[in-house]
Amino acid sequence: MSEATAAERSIASGYFKKPYEIHGKYSRSRGSFIALINSYDVEERDCKMGYKKICELLNISRSTAVRTIKQAEAAGEITRVRNKTYTEYHMKDIMKGEFERVGFWLYAFEFKIDGALRKLTKSEIDLYSELYTKITDKENKEKAYYGSAQSLSAILKMCPNTVIKSLRALMKADLIYRQKALNGHEKSRYTLNMDFVRALERDKRRQKKRKAELAKREADPQAAAREQAIAASDERAERERHYSRLRAAAERIAEDNRRRAFRDTEYKITDGKLSDVERRAARAEAFGAENLPELLAEVKKIKARKSALLSGMGMSESDLQPKYRCKKCSDTGFLPDGRACDCYHPKR
Repeated sequence: MSEATAAERSIASGYFKKPYEIHGKYSRSRGSFIALINSYDVEERDCKMGYKKICELLNISRSTAVRTIKQAEAAGEITRVRNKTYTEYHMKDIMKGEFERVGFWLYAFEFKIDGALRKLTKSEIDLYSELYTKITDKENKEKAYYGSAQSLSAILKMCPNTVIKSLRALMKADLIYRQKALNGHEKSRYTLNMDFVRALERDKRRQKKRKAELAKREADPQAAAREQAIAASDERAERERHYSRLRAAAERIAEDNRRRAFRDTEYKITDGKLSDVERRAARAEAFGAENLPELLAEVKKIKARKSALLSGMGMSESDLQPKYRCKKCSDTGFLPDGRACDCYHPKR
């Protein structure tokens, strides 16, 4: 397979090249179509597309696409060779001058402007594309554009009033920001809403990844089953790690409290005495010894002393035992009957 051309890479990334000489000559759909074909032909590369692809890229109806192509062909701007699955287009006169980058999303999105949702006009698309091209240029370190309505009007072959209206619309759509000049001798500073641009680019990458995954699954029917099995295994492993972290945290706190308690000499001695008396009481109960009541009373007395000592340290008996987050499963993830517990919410 041959290496993709710059035009193909550009269009795959969601943009096409629109020569400046097109401005002011064509309608929105015709100018975009001519620029799209020129993006390929400028590299002497065949542009092979069906109506469906053109309609998808430029967000136009099939009837508009047919009318636009016929107009361009009748004017002698393009030639085309039809095939069963696609049509091969060529530009009669290639435009090799400077160009601006136009995003396909500009034709598809609706923006809230003056309280109503609508698509951008041709003038607004041209103006945004010009600002985007200038601001995102690699040599533009400041990532800003300094200019006036008059200078933009000259570049885009658009009347100043149309430029002003388009700028206002783009600002209302939250696509661009303007730092207005203090006086008529200075130029206004324009910047892009880069958060919006980056979100679009992330979405484009996700779509490309999903398409690649879908193509891979179609080529290998077993791939989906394997991926599901891997995903299920990963989910089980993550669940186990989640509960393991919870148990370890609770047990670590309890262990730290026990160490702190046993650093107190009296508490350590009292705990040892309690263990001894409890063993004696257990033997007395097993053999029916007469001194069992006295031993049980002593156990109760020693426990009360332990509690008093812990209270003096700001703790209680419960602080020496792990306090698991879920009382139903004790942070194991499973109930006593073996069912999975509903407390698994790792993202919360």
